[in-house]
Amino acid sequence: FALYDYNGDGVISLEEMTRYLTCVFKVMYETQPGTAERVGVSAEELAVATAEQAFEEADTDEDGSLTFEEFQAWYSQSNQDGEESAAHAAQAVADAAPSWVSLEEVRRLTGLGAFSVDEVFELFAEATNDEGLISVEAFEACFEELVDASGEELTEDDLDRLRLILSRLYETFDADGDGVVDFTELSTGLSVLCGGTRDEKAAAAFALYDYNGDGVISLEEMTRYLTCVFKVMYETQPGTAE
Repeated sequence: FALYDYNGDGVISLEEMTRYLTCVFKVMYETQPGTAERVGVSAEELAVATAEQAFEEADTDEDGSLTFEEFQAWYSQSNQDGEESAAHAAQAVADAAPSWVSLEEVRRLTGLGAFSVDEVFELFAEATNDEGLISVEAFEACFEELVDASGEELTEDDLDRLRLILSRLYETFDADGDGVVDFTELSTGLSVLCGGTRDEKAAAAFALYDYNGDGVISLEEMTRYLTCVFKVMYETQPGTAE
């Protein structure tokens, strides 16, 4: 929801929905050859049509904006009568879009490759609340800071790609969809994308899991660590799962 709600006012306008879907479809067109010819309209035109259909399906009180409840109901709806809804079209594209990306490209777009794992951990630690959780707003603010500090000049197409990458990375760790992720798990996963040596990354990640500082970690903690690492590897290296 937060990815669509650009101005943070708690509702999604038709303009915001169209803007987000335009980014999604632009990446799809660029990374899936032949899509433009098959669909027969531009990414912008497809976004407008999909957004309008979405509002017809989801704006139950017809006030011209979607509340979180309306959006949630729309986004999670199941196919009815064998027909594909706008929700499924948008979600399918967003799920498929990152398949073109490589580990190096994610490092470049996010700015993570320009920083050590300790620097990244410190940044996200500052954005963590008292319960050890990071909100999607704080997550996006951290990456905005990283991209700015990295000095990487991103094009409009790069920014579209980055938005989809960040969406997928966050959703990977927000398994229950409650809008917050665990700092330790997120930081561990992101360590794969940071700069620095393998030993530096291992030491920083080990410190996250050695809660009592006794210099050892349990099998359960090791499993949790590897799960986080492999989640990011699966997302950023197409074909890994296969």
